[in-house]
Amino acid sequence: MAIAAVSLATPRLSSDSLPCTLSPGYFILPTLLQKLVIPPLKLVFEFFLHWKIEGVENLKGLRSVIFAPNHTSEMDVNVIPVALPWLSPLSPIYYVARPRDFYKDLGWRKYLYGGAFFDAWGAFAVVRGKRNYKVSLCDFIKVLNDGGSVGIFPEGHMTRNGKLQSAHGGVAYLSYATGKPVIPVAISGLYGITTKKFFTRKVRLTLRFGKSLYPQDLFTEHQLGEGAAPYKRAAQKIIDTIEEMLV
Repeated sequence: MAIAAVSLATPRLSSDSLPCTLSPGYFILPTLLQKLVIPPLKLVFEFFLHWKIEGVENLKGLRSVIFAPNHTSEMDVNVIPVALPWLSPLSPIYYVARPRDFYKDLGWRKYLYGGAFFDAWGAFAVVRGKRNYKVSLCDFIKVLNDGGSVGIFPEGHMTRNGKLQSAHGGVAYLSYATGKPVIPVAISGLYGITTKKFFTRKVRLTLRFGKSLYPQDLFTEHQLGEGAAPYKRAAQKIIDTIEEMLV
């Protein structure tokens, strides 16, 4: 996929030219659900999690961003919107999710993950098998161009050993395609969490929002070349930033 030399400070893809699948009112249910559910969740998390939220000042003045957290547990998608200030313009967050069939072996959780529930919460599935960021992330390019915020895990999957994994390029491509900043998010304390640990208040969560990383911070080459490699290199910078924030 060749990309011509262009300014890194401006968006490069218009939603009108993309094969997106989102309905015109895609934002209604996620907005209602996240705005209604977050206040009680905030009280629950403040009580059961000994949590510390840092770096909120780095979000000041921002209206549309790409949240890029490390993926430590299934709770990650909940703690970030809950950690935002009440009525934050960065909420709701639309998450990049796996297709529904990925969750079919998860027992009772398969009824929650993927499908209508995920869509209502704002977790939309990527288009798999195309090996093309423009196609697979089309819906999220539209969300960002519409002024929404997206959450995507740079590692592409949940950690299996508690350590950061190598980067996938999707997060960097979203920033390059839309010109929107990436907010690195460092989550610690949730790896290995269980229901028992949660309800016995034995979890100590720290969540840090990092400083904005714009395309010009991630890419140093105006001629990016072909394939996924340039985006993976840029995404690795985000992973490295998260690792520094975890120390």
